[in-house]
Amino acid sequence: MIWVIAGTGKGRELVYRLSDEGHSVVVTTATEYGSSMYNNRGSLVVRHGALDIRGMELLTDEFGIRLIIDASHPYSSEVKRNAGYVSEKKGIPLLELGRRSVPIQGAVEFSTYGEAAEYVSHKEGNILLAIGSKNIHYFRESVNQKLFARILPGDESVAECLNSGFLHERIIPAGGAFSVESEAELMSGLGISVLVTKDSGAEGGIVEKSSAAALCGVQVVVIKRPERIGGDVYFDIDEIIKKAGEILNG
Repeated sequence: MIWVIAGTGKGRELVYRLSDEGHSVVVTTATEYGSSMYNNRGSLVVRHGALDIRGMELLTDEFGIRLIIDASHPYSSEVKRNAGYVSEKKGIPLLELGRRSVPIQGAVEFSTYGEAAEYVSHKEGNILLAIGSKNIHYFRESVNQKLFARILPGDESVAECLNSGFLHERIIPAGGAFSVESEAELMSGLGISVLVTKDSGAEGGIVEKSSAAALCGVQVVVIKRPERIGGDVYFDIDEIIKKAGEILNG
């Protein structure tokens, strides 16, 4: 059985493709919202909830996992680190479905959320945070600005924003793909002067966000990706499926 650590739309496509190829798959997502994106089918088991190392080890034992595919978000450092540890300890091959980085002309880049938060705290005007909810607590408004947080729908994400001091009217739960036009409409409607985002690749909408920012005269601040930990990375779904078949049939 294959275990896919999901967290992206590309990961969901991979899961269905593997299932269509006849592979038995267990897919795990961090949130209930993430698991709700999957349809039940006979060869697919869906679980949600954060897994620590022990939880990962128990899952590999429960399902007799023969291959781990990490299709989590590029910024899920702890997940990737733990999956690498379990892979090595259990002797289970690990593949990663990656996203290619997209350079943004004129963007200001920082290695940490804290550095980015310090930088934007001195900026005037409204700021749109498109970084998810987990690290939203690093950011606080200054006298001359308002913060808006666009996050994935889900009670957990909203709660994290509320606990970090965000007002309900400044929280924008939204999922799915966004066009340049819709992004520009959001930024202009909120009077955004700075966009804080992550290099989530084309699949994460960075092209649309940065293009809209350019149209609206919005400065882009990017949190750089964490350094990769290791393992074989594939950017093409066909290639990773081919490799999975070689491992399982070898």
